[in-house]
Amino acid sequence: MTGPDISGRDCEASVRKQIAAIVMFLLFFSLPFAINSANLPAESKTTTVERTLIPPAVYSADIAASGNTTTAERSLVPPAPEVTVTEEDSSDSDTATTKNTIPPIPSLEDWEDNMKTYGAKYLTQAQFMDENLVWYYDGTKVFYQIAEYTRNKTWLAGAKNVLNWYRDQYVIKNNGMLPGWRLFPHGLLMDFRATGDIKSKDAVVMLAKNGAFAGSRGASFKLNDVGLSREIAYNINCYEVARELGEPGFSGRDPFIDVALYHLQQWTGWLKNNPDGKKYPWPDKVNGDCFKPFMAGLTCEALIRVCENNGVDSGKKQQIFSAIKEFAPMMFKAAWIKGRRTFWYESSKRVPAADLSLLVCPLYAWLWHYSGDVSFLEMGDQLFENGVMGASLDGGKQFSQNYRWSFDYVKWRKEPPLSAGGPASALNSEANTTLISVIGKKPGMKPKLVRSMLAKGLKKDDIVLCYCASKYSKLKMPELISARLKASTNYEFLNKVLNLGRDEIKAVNEEENVIKKELNGTKP
Repeated sequence: MTGPDISGRDCEASVRKQIAAIVMFLLFFSLPFAINSANLPAESKTTTVERTLIPPAVYSADIAASGNTTTAERSLVPPAPEVTVTEEDSSDSDTATTKNTIPPIPSLEDWEDNMKTYGAKYLTQAQFMDENLVWYYDGTKVFYQIAEYTRNKTWLAGAKNVLNWYRDQYVIKNNGMLPGWRLFPHGLLMDFRATGDIKSKDAVVMLAKNGAFAGSRGASFKLNDVGLSREIAYNINCYEVARELGEPGFSGRDPFIDVALYHLQQWTGWLKNNPDGKKYPWPDKVNGDCFKPFMAGLTCEALIRVCENNGVDSGKKQQIFSAIKEFAPMMFKAAWIKGRRTFWYESSKRVPAADLSLLVCPLYAWLWHYSGDVSFLEMGDQLFENGVMGASLDGGKQFSQNYRWSFDYVKWRKEPPLSAGGPASALNSEANTTLISVIGKKPGMKPKLVRSMLAKGLKKDDIVLCYCASKYSKLKMPELISARLKASTNYEFLNKVLNLGRDEIKAVNEEENVIKKELNGTKP
């Protein structure tokens, strides 16, 4: 019997029907899953990104000072954590982000590139009495910070270049009797810590004792004029650095702190009644109606440094935090130019001032760091990005303006917020609670002792270091705490203060690593 004759055309048609049937079958069963996937909320789409926002800024540099070579271990910016970035719309939420949802710092790579490109330009710039040069706004500090951040000692040549003029030819030759807007102690402090050069310490003391308005602390109420805000802020900086160096006569609290808080109070009251930043009630004698946001930024910088220093009582820290927290959003609302995405220079002329954005944005990162309020993060990011992308760095002064304080912005901005209650409440943060629990159970330690160490201003790494070093030192813990607070680096603390040898320091470092892994919840 002969089977049916199937032509090529009939065979092709049969195959097409079978394929069509299979496609329909797959569509039927996959459609519900496609619909459900399309309806997922946007915030559930999470991308995990490993970012190292800041390299570990601990390096050893051979620094020539007074004919001697000193090895200085520096540690300004700690290693950045791995961050999980979540794509989400937070426009309807004022709640704090968590440590796992910190967005990347905008334009950070541009900030780093500009730092290197323009820093090289001013590395050997001749210095003399001209405020347009890199010494103005503390070029010594700027170059030390770049060296620490990049872990490249080449930048120290810039610090020395500025020191040779500002310290040796200007401050010392005038016994510190400088105008109030030219007082720059932090670079001198960094140089003394790194090199031990006594001339830098002497210069700090000269500025603190003899700089303009330094002798007016006994009648500080006479300096309540907000037109002197920068001079008061700079005097606070000098006093705090002299106190940090243990200079006699600077052990108490600076009366000028209350003057700066009064200035902040005056600006806050004005902005409450004039949220648009107009009708300034304290006109400048030269420029008329003239509130300058960057001047307020310098006041906040000085007060924040008071909070960050050791030995300041928690009540004063909280007062400073509350005052800045109330003032900062008012200033942003009044001074922000939406179309230009920057602050105006002054309340009268209102021209954009991107060159000055990085003198202001760190105070918002600091508020974010101690409150977790995401609105401060957003304000700071907008100012930072505008300053990085919009500032002209073609002058040494402008370069120092932009890198004087912005390293602290990066440091505070990259870290998870410590707490929601300000510096005084940071003691109860999750990280510190873990620290107290772990270290407080170690031999010779108690939770109460760890809390005391935190309250005195020791950071987590310092506390771990003190505990590990206690096994190799005859000093009791209170003496170790005091020694660590006075020492500027781990190397100075272990080698110069405790006189530990190389093998002992190595053993301390190894135990540190074990405990840090324990604190992070990982097995040693």
